[in-house]
Amino acid sequence: MSATMNPITEQASSNDLATVRRPSCCFIVTGFGPFCGVPDNPTSVLIRRIREDDSILKSSNIHETHILQTSAGFVREKIDDIYERLKTSQTNINKGDGAIATEAKVDGSVDASINNEAIVGDSIANEAKKVIVLHLGVNYRGKHFQIEQCAFNDATFRVPDERGYQPHRECIFEGDESACHELGKCFNTTLDVQNLCQEMQTYNETIVSKDPGRFVCNYTYCVSLDRCHSANMCNNGEEDMFHSLFIHVPPFEVVSEDRQLDFILKIMQSIEQQVSGSK
Repeated sequence: MSATMNPITEQASSNDLATVRRPSCCFIVTGFGPFCGVPDNPTSVLIRRIREDDSILKSSNIHETHILQTSAGFVREKIDDIYERLKTSQTNINKGDGAIATEAKVDGSVDASINNEAIVGDSIANEAKKVIVLHLGVNYRGKHFQIEQCAFNDATFRVPDERGYQPHRECIFEGDESACHELGKCFNTTLDVQNLCQEMQTYNETIVSKDPGRFVCNYTYCVSLDRCHSANMCNNGEEDMFHSLFIHVPPFEVVSEDRQLDFILKIMQSIEQQVSGSK
């Protein structure tokens, strides 16, 4: 998969920055590239649709989008990079050091884009009160939008990932005294998924799931939830600033591409209302 990056918008002047409204939250959205011989993952299509629509980028507080290689090794590297930037940004702000530059590192296995047009030239943690890392994956046997409640410390891949890795009942995180990361440990999102599901009942295909599988989707969510927890622990004991959520979408043959895009945008609105306490 070739790597592309949209150009980063030039930074605004200090006078312009002073007038930019600080949004209640911003989103980092990820999808996946090909896997198991499937040339075009539906989540890649959704990410590209978001990038190509300026009205979406300006109205939805999407800060970054990433199309990830469907491999455990790459996912771990990329998610670690995302959360390290979030933690470093927040640490600098807590110290009064101001903003740091955001950077997208790209290689041949990922397609990344940073949108700085709606949120101009500032660090992620400074420009939004909350940051949501929203992961999208496809369930090719699914009939619903599955809002995933949790992930499990268990990598059991029914087929090899895109780097040929095929673990069986391996810990994603090895246990240690502080984390107690035993095999099968459950990691839960800090978001109220039942409330989100109720908010999305106009989409009667929506359900809450407590089983994200044990393939790269679960691996991604498990790493993201763990890193999200660590980032919040660095937030001086204040309320959770960072949240992670995984949503499985069905094939486009079950729910159309346009309806899926509409669903993603609507649930992002519901998440923003939830974390801002406006509903």
